[in-house]
Amino acid sequence: MIAFINIPIPDVDPLSLPAPVWLLKTLLLSTFFFHMIAMNWLVGGSWIAVIFGLKARRKGNENHLKLLNDARKMLPTFVAATVTLGVAPLLFVQVLYGNLIYTASIAIGWFWWLVVPLVITAYYIFYHLKFSGNQFNNFKTILSWAAAMILLWITFVY
Repeated sequence: MIAFINIPIPDVDPLSLPAPVWLLKTLLLSTFFFHMIAMNWLVGGSWIAVIFGLKARRKGNENHLKLLNDARKMLPTFVAATVTLGVAPLLFVQVLYGNLIYTASIAIGWFWWLVVPLVITAYYIFYHLKFSGNQFNNFKTILSWAAAMILLWITFVY
């Protein structure tokens, strides 16, 4: 016999929603999918910059330097795409699960607030790496590592 589990989370009240629940959930999942693609480009690209920065320092391979410089040029665009594509899923979550998202954001309030200055810091680091030229030094590797760690922390918070 199948036992049904009573979930203490109430269903969404359909009268207060601007569209049918199925449409809002479909839009939530589809926009979150596109946000995840951009986020994977960003986090993966930041770690590519870190790893190939370390490899270029050790081996001095021209291919590693080219990939490193290409990754550093694309990272600010990936930050902008990730933030832009992350707004819509957040709004759909607020519409569908407003009573839960507000409680959760209060429970982790300071970590939630720190996301904004940390994204701005990572964005600034990526722009600095993009426009500081193609020369290679240890300071740029440390900055790449710091930005990648900031992005991992933001991923952990969300």
